[in-house]
Amino acid sequence: MKNKLILLTAMILIASAVIAQKKYSLDEANSKLTIEGTSSVHDWSMNSTIFSGTVLFETEENIPTSILDIKFSSKADKILSDNSIMDSKTHKALKAETHPDITFIFKSVKSYKKLKDAFSGEITGILSIAGKSKNITLSFSGKVHPSGAVNVKGVVPLKMTDFGVNPPTAMLGALKTGDDIKINYDFQFINQ
Repeated sequence: MKNKLILLTAMILIASAVIAQKKYSLDEANSKLTIEGTSSVHDWSMNSTIFSGTVLFETEENIPTSILDIKFSSKADKILSDNSIMDSKTHKALKAETHPDITFIFKSVKSYKKLKDAFSGEITGILSIAGKSKNITLSFSGKVHPSGAVNVKGVVPLKMTDFGVNPPTAMLGALKTGDDIKINYDFQFINQ
């Protein structure tokens, strides 16, 4: 009986060493978040320069097998371009003074596929922009680097008006931005 108890304990310890939960933090220096859109004059892009986040993975042998939680935040007034007028109009449209944070809160995994050190799928969550929250589905693909860092990237198509954001205009209305935007993210996460 004693030997069976020792064997059972050893098996549980081995199983728990293989399947684990690991929390990763966003490595901002090695990550990028770009917003792209169109206008009546030319296409445009802006970069988020201040953002943070965490992801809790279920892992097996250090490879993510599922997502358990995600938290993400970006400062609305730190979304910048190379044009100060565009920046000002964007921050006003995003209501950055009254709603300084753009956030994403994880709800569930819709699909998840793993192949060796790579993975992909879709998650659902609540995206909050300019004081308005909306359920979205977000596609992703990822890869585990030999260093242990995890790279996750994807594209999120959105409409500004879905979040109560009026597409900015300039030059007395001669320049009008389109309602459709794409958020491109290329994030690197490191184990805490």
